[in-house]
Amino acid sequence: MDVFEKLVKTALLYTFCFLNVIDMAQTVAFLRMGIEGNSFVVYYPHLWFLLKFGIALGLPLGLYRLDVYLDAKEDEGFFSSMEMFVNFLYVIVLFADLFFFSLVLRNMSILGRLLP
Repeated sequence: MDVFEKLVKTALLYTFCFLNVIDMAQTVAFLRMGIEGNSFVVYYPHLWFLLKFGIALGLPLGLYRLDVYLDAKEDEGFFSSMEMFVNFLYVIVLFADLFFFSLVLRNMSILGRLLP
């Protein structure tokens, strides 16, 4: 993995973690205010928090470690096809970053109108 590729992938994963943590904080604020619309969060807040925390931090850590491992193995048949899968997961993380960015902005505008 060259330096630029590593920088882009690391920034993508850090952004994913950061936006998920902000989304968690906003959801907890909405839950405390009683205006959260996600029924899973309303009825099972502890389970939601564990799942959200696991996805927010576990997915980027696991994906990056898998990418580094596959990069070390180079072209050994199965590992080259797994590398395509990992790159596809990075594209999914990019789209998730865009989605969470729009969600965080929307939630910030809602919180801005509700809080004094």
